[in-house]
Amino acid sequence: MRQIILDRKYYFYSVIYFLVVALAHWRLNPNLETVVFGIGGLIGLHLLDATELALDMRPTEIRPSPFRNLLTQLVLFILGVFVITSSPTNIGSGIVLFLLLRILLLQRDDYQSQGHLSQWLPDLSVASHKAFLNIEGVIFIVISLLFILI
Repeated sequence: MRQIILDRKYYFYSVIYFLVVALAHWRLNPNLETVVFGIGGLIGLHLLDATELALDMRPTEIRPSPFRNLLTQLVLFILGVFVITSSPTNIGSGIVLFLLLRILLLQRDDYQSQGHLSQWLPDLSVASHKAFLNIEGVIFIVISLLFILI
């Protein structure tokens, strides 16, 4: 069985995100729900890779992952808003927020290294990829603020 260990930068950004969101949401008064949110965050951070590994769908140049596309992202954003606004427990919110963070970071890395997101967005023109990434970042911030304020 192969282990799922991410690059250090993903853990670094996740810890920073966790601290900012947890401090803002629990107003410097962490409790058990903060721990539950953190556990959900760990699950969400590794969920994409674990799913691809379990289904033997690791992305390659020849065969991209079916989970790394525009439709999946749209569903995840809608699911994220639904979970954050209606879930009674913070584990679901942690899973969704950290999964969205992981996808956003993966796309940012792909854009920085390749200059495009063609594996993620094959139907969009390369010129629109940067705008898509910026819009996605704003949507992620809005969803995070929803969690903080609710």
